[in-house]
Amino acid sequence: MLHIFKTRWFWVTSFFATINVVGLLIIASRVEKPAQELRIESFSPQGDISTDLARRSGIVIRFNQPMVVQQDIGAPVAKEPVLFTPSIRGHFRWDDSTTLRFYPVEALHPATHYQAVVLRDLISLAGNRLPSDGVFEFNTPGLIVAAIYQIAFGNERRATLAIDFNDAVSPAALRENLHLTLNDGKELGYTIRESGPSRNHFVVTEPVPAASFIVNISRKLCGTG
Repeated sequence: MLHIFKTRWFWVTSFFATINVVGLLIIASRVEKPAQELRIESFSPQGDISTDLARRSGIVIRFNQPMVVQQDIGAPVAKEPVLFTPSIRGHFRWDDSTTLRFYPVEALHPATHYQAVVLRDLISLAGNRLPSDGVFEFNTPGLIVAAIYQIAFGNERRATLAIDFNDAVSPAALRENLHLTLNDGKELGYTIRESGPSRNHFVVTEPVPAASFIVNISRKLCGTG
């Protein structure tokens, strides 16, 4: 009997010791935790993007803490919290308490590397700041020939070509970098209809003496953006 009693006493002692440990854990968990660090949860877009993506979708920055009160949601932001290099014209608005969106008013420049710096001056409603400026980067593609196609071939054997680019190109620049050649290597003359920079150019050839010709556009051609 004594042996059984001692065993039960040990079990009761262990049980209360376990309760005390659990109680300490519960008390510790209820002690106020230090303030959470403010951080940027996401920034988009990043990497390679189209020149009009930012204008269509905006540039979106999400934080891990509420940044503004309800009455500031949807209202224009007076002080710009992000610096763009090169600069981008537009305005900021809060989509909700944690999501800031920048709306560019025009397409981005092609073949351009952009840097966005989210300033550490931003303060959350809890009074927390970013530990440092947030730096993000994105790029727009260089000049791209989107399409070349023949739209007409007249009785005088003059072909009309349409050439589409992803950025406006001046007629002078196109004239300098567009070469039409026959299969025997001879140059084929042409005229450009457009008189000013355009993304879409129409080219009318001289009479074509052969069944086909070659269109060559130099990589040196640049857009006006």
